[in-house]
Amino acid sequence: KGVLAGAQGWSEGRMRGGESDSANKVAEFLVGVHLVDLYLALSRDNANDALNALSPIITHTPNFLMLPQEAQFYKEAHRQIASGKNPRTFAIEAAQKEASLTKGMAEEGSSYLEFGKWAEAGRLSALARQSTFFQNDETRRFLDWLVRNAEEQDLPTEIVRDLEKIRDLLSEAEPPQFPYDALARRFTSILRYYQGESRSGSSF
Repeated sequence: KGVLAGAQGWSEGRMRGGESDSANKVAEFLVGVHLVDLYLALSRDNANDALNALSPIITHTPNFLMLPQEAQFYKEAHRQIASGKNPRTFAIEAAQKEASLTKGMAEEGSSYLEFGKWAEAGRLSALARQSTFFQNDETRRFLDWLVRNAEEQDLPTEIVRDLEKIRDLLSEAEPPQFPYDALARRFTSILRYYQGESRSGSSF
């Protein structure tokens, strides 16, 4: 339930095309992933997990447009949590900053941040064997939109293949029983692809 609350901010926005280079897309996707991880870590008041989520957010955000107040918040939260402050005290402000950042990227014409949030919410829901995410209409609509616009958005073949398989798995399943292991493998494959792109710096 918490994963859903922290990750269902996506919309059928227009993903950036040629005007955004691949490094920006990869960075935005990964920040989206770690925003979900941060939400969960703060909710659990887990300092180690919060720091592990904040570090890549701080690393990747300079690669794309970001409001200064968001950048400062994540850096300051990392500093204070590392100094012993309870992570949960940042939960409300973190939710506000996430909403502001997500809105800002959508206004820039990008949905990669939302794609990252969606993918991580799906991965964690599959691993936890939670059906709510997969029964949600927004989940299905965003998935259909990604597949339908894959060529226009220059999504790599590997990602399209995983998205199509996720769609097939959900279409064939009888709620609330889903093939969680198979879904987790597909979502993990998407995450690993972008992690690999980030490490190599190669384009897609």
